[in-house]
Amino acid sequence: MNAKQATRSLLKKLGPSVVLSDGDSRYLASFDGSKLSFLPDALLRPGGEEEIGVILTMANRHQIPVTARGAGSSLTGSASPLRGGWVLDLSRLNKIRIDALSGMAHVEAGAVVDCRTFGIQVGGGTSGSTGTLLASNATFAASAPRDWMIY
Repeated sequence: MNAKQATRSLLKKLGPSVVLSDGDSRYLASFDGSKLSFLPDALLRPGGEEEIGVILTMANRHQIPVTARGAGSSLTGSASPLRGGWVLDLSRLNKIRIDALSGMAHVEAGAVVDCRTFGIQVGGGTSGSTGTLLASNATFAASAPRDWMIY
């Protein structure tokens, strides 16, 4: 099964609100803040872990490249689908939950943070998604995001 056939199959499973393969959606997902454009076969906008599981299982089965994307604010090209395939847009996964007792923040990959609030430097920008901050290893005042993450 090629990428076009796999995209049609995924559309049947997840529906048109998750699987977007029209020209405009594909174009907008073809670049990030770096403006390096590589056209994907589809833009996928899952709303939860189950849909991500279906997407990644099918991508693995049919060897379709997947490029993860938060807000598309990366200036490094990390959200540009260099090899085509599918862009996995995580912007719908944008919840932030604070556990005051443990002092932990549970942050989904698509959550956008105002970097100025946390003293973060992101390639001249003032905001970015959690995914962008991790993928580009944005610099906090004294350390990098990877130093603060529990995987």
